[in-house]
Amino acid sequence: MKKYHRWHRGLLSLTVLVMFFMAISPASALDPSKKLDQHTLNIFTTEDGLPQSSVMNLVQTKDGYLWMGTFEGLARYDGEQFTVFNKRKVPELGNNTIKALFEDSHGCLWIGTPSGLTCYSQGVFRHFNVQDGLAGNSITTINEDKNHYVWIGTNRGLSMYDNKNHFTSFTVENGLADGYISALAPSSDGGLWIGTPKGLDRIQEGKIVHLNAPSDFPSMNIHTLYVEPSGTTLWIGIQGMGLITLRDKRFERIGQTEPGLIDVRVIFRDREGSLWIGSNGGGLFSLSQTGQFSVLSEKEGLSNTSVRAVLEDREGSLWVGTRVGLFQLKDDKFTLLNSRNGLPVDSVRSLLPGKDGTVWIGTVGGGLVRYQNDKFTTIKNLDADFIWSLAEGDDGSLWIGTYGNGLYHLKNGHFTRYSTQNGLFNNIVRAILVLPNGDVWVGTNGGGISIISKTGTRTITTKEGLSGNYVYSLALDQEGAIWAGTYNDGINRISNGEIRVFNSRNGFTNTGIWAIHPDSDGSIWIGTGNDGLFHYENEHFQRFSMREGLYSDSIFSITEDGSGNFWMNCNRGIFTVEKAALKKMEEGVRDSIICRSYGKAEGVKATESNGPAQLAACRASDGALWFSSIKGAIVIYPDKMPMNTVPPPIAIESVHVNGEEYSHYEPIRAPIGRGEVEIQYAALSFLLPDRVTFKYQLEGLDADWVNVGHRKIAYYTNLPPGQYTFHVIASNNDGVWSKTGQTLSILLLPRFTQTGWFRGIVVVLIIFLLFFLYRLRVRQIRHREHTLQIEIQERTAELNKLNQKLADLAQTDGLTGIPNHRYLMHQLERDWKTCFRDSTPISLIFVDIDRFKQYNDSLGHQAGDVCLKKIAAMLQNELKRPRDFLARYGGEEFIAVLPNTEKEGALNMAESLRAAVAQGCTNDVGIMLVTISLGVSTVVPLDVNDFEKLISAADTALYMAKHAGRNRVMFSEIINK
Repeated sequence: MKKYHRWHRGLLSLTVLVMFFMAISPASALDPSKKLDQHTLNIFTTEDGLPQSSVMNLVQTKDGYLWMGTFEGLARYDGEQFTVFNKRKVPELGNNTIKALFEDSHGCLWIGTPSGLTCYSQGVFRHFNVQDGLAGNSITTINEDKNHYVWIGTNRGLSMYDNKNHFTSFTVENGLADGYISALAPSSDGGLWIGTPKGLDRIQEGKIVHLNAPSDFPSMNIHTLYVEPSGTTLWIGIQGMGLITLRDKRFERIGQTEPGLIDVRVIFRDREGSLWIGSNGGGLFSLSQTGQFSVLSEKEGLSNTSVRAVLEDREGSLWVGTRVGLFQLKDDKFTLLNSRNGLPVDSVRSLLPGKDGTVWIGTVGGGLVRYQNDKFTTIKNLDADFIWSLAEGDDGSLWIGTYGNGLYHLKNGHFTRYSTQNGLFNNIVRAILVLPNGDVWVGTNGGGISIISKTGTRTITTKEGLSGNYVYSLALDQEGAIWAGTYNDGINRISNGEIRVFNSRNGFTNTGIWAIHPDSDGSIWIGTGNDGLFHYENEHFQRFSMREGLYSDSIFSITEDGSGNFWMNCNRGIFTVEKAALKKMEEGVRDSIICRSYGKAEGVKATESNGPAQLAACRASDGALWFSSIKGAIVIYPDKMPMNTVPPPIAIESVHVNGEEYSHYEPIRAPIGRGEVEIQYAALSFLLPDRVTFKYQLEGLDADWVNVGHRKIAYYTNLPPGQYTFHVIASNNDGVWSKTGQTLSILLLPRFTQTGWFRGIVVVLIIFLLFFLYRLRVRQIRHREHTLQIEIQERTAELNKLNQKLADLAQTDGLTGIPNHRYLMHQLERDWKTCFRDSTPISLIFVDIDRFKQYNDSLGHQAGDVCLKKIAAMLQNELKRPRDFLARYGGEEFIAVLPNTEKEGALNMAESLRAAVAQGCTNDVGIMLVTISLGVSTVVPLDVNDFEKLISAADTALYMAKHAGRNRVMFSEIINK
């Protein structure tokens, strides 16, 4: 009893110390409130890149890398891959068996092997052995004291390195209890604790003191030592004795009743204050601040219980080295509960939160399980192993739907079964709904809905108007109506005996209805098999699908947390979306939604759900969300999700310039070559390395940061010579970016032909050459200048003539030499607009040669052409005013345009034209050979663009002249509306 009280008094002082240690810790650790088997456990073996399965020691260096020693070399882990260092690649190691690892305060990694000591710093390995002053070549342990001296335990004594390439050694002759040094631990006063197979020694200021163990200790074969930061307590792991403390010069054995805590090989305290003890064959033990032991062994997932190394990294993960692999113990946002934690099987189908805080779990093959107070209890006396649906009555009784065994009612410890033998139409129960009045609605697989009440059992099927007999989901809305989702026949709303069907015919879908979630506002949210999410409100269905940003169109459950977010699961994991964002899109405020998904990359070990069930997910009374999956139950606390606040350290791993590797530990100077630079980098974040993203920038080339996602290499080609600075930063799984990242200076030296002085000489030579050529060319130019000027003048004159001729041809009739139709329309439009602007009249005379076809046919086309030319000349000769013009309209038709001419003047001019032709075409005996008919129209323009009506009116007058007997002038009015 006295020993027990002494232990707890000591524990109280340790608790105070641990709380101080936690206060100064910058990062999180494993959640001590969780059971060990509730932490995520990852294993790494030779299949993942380890050189050998036995991980005997672990170190995380200041740059963020995780280092481990095996029997086949040293391995470095960057979150994605292992880089192996062995004696073939690094001759300085001398041996592939890594027996000790330690990083000192200067950043040097010390590596102990059976063949000596190696120091690794800035990419350089240095080797030491007995010839350099070491006590022995077989290195067993390494540590550093308060004065920053490195101490090396060997098989033949103890050595101290003074950071000046000098060793001071101590052996049995100097007072050591044994030459084999198995453990070292620095004390707060500058001394050093030394563990040997023959007990405990202490060295301070060069003096060695041996501490005698109690006489009742059968062994003092020490394997490991750990000193609390206060220096008041020394923890000792002894073969065959388990865990020992030394406090106030008194030894005390701890945990002697714990099975497996016999051969302690490693002791370590994390930032949360838990003490971790690695046992050879007993597994990994945790000692809480309250003195409670927990163990992680084969039963809890630790496939090998020979623990040789324990390390907590900066992000709070615990790394465990065993004889058969490396394990990572970490806290993900999700906890997976399965057979490792106490479930009878892994596969979970249905879930139900009980009113008393219990979570009921329906499994596939393991029956019904109750989870309460972190314990799983399989319900006995239930003749069914496949639980497809669950519901709870107001009286606390439980209704259990099975696959093939019908429906069970558990009340007061007694089961009542319902099947096809006593009322059910089908023994596969997909959904259960307990109404406030006690009636139980049961959705079956092909048998419609069975209703169990105090008066008996009745059924609703397609005969009664149900859209389908395969009923997968049931829910009660705010108005007391029951919603029933079917396999492929839409959804039904049943109220007061009336069934209303919604399917593709009235704006809904025919796909399977897996989940129905009545909202507190009276609307209904519906999850479908492959058609996305629907919202029913005010007689309208709004669909949300992957096209609008939904993570999946297959939704097995809809669960709402306490912050207005919907959580849904599918076969690709779990995703969440804000309900307010869905409603904003429905209102047209936004055109897409953003979902946050959680799959394997986010730590969800079981992304595939077991399909539709009632319920496939639920919210427990403590706020936890539970999801079913083929690998267990997934649990998350949305308001307590752990956040990784540690920015990932960046490491530049290799640099190649033009295919040649350069050291990245110093600024790079390289010839320009092809201007190709390749930089490989890593972000040393180990919680969820698949979610790490990068940005980099090459100062001197890139104007801004380049987002490259998960890519861990930068390529640049065709770089010109010059000074560059490469920057790279990264974000961890929760989007926390490193502030400084890594920087690398790169100087690409120019070729001989790219140097400044070479270019200067070339420029001078070019200037002289250009000046000579310029003088020569000027002389030639002057000689040619006069000749060219003459040629230019001559050609310009010729071109002007040709251009004028082309212009005339474009607007002149080729036969008569007067303006053609194109010129007519262009000039008429201009004159029309002028008269419109000036409000003056414009007149048009439409001329047609009478019986020209007969003339042409009787005398021939050549005579007809002569006639056309002669009449054109006669008409042209009568137009005296500069603005008046005559044009050939086409064939034997001509038009005369008379701007600023009233009706009277136009008629006079028309008569003059008629008389001139009549007189000019009369033969010697007084017979007129050719006559013309003329139509006249005059108008003051009222519309700037309607000039063609003037032609139309004149054409009408021309027709009137022809009709009246030809060889006359007629006038037609234009009526302006």
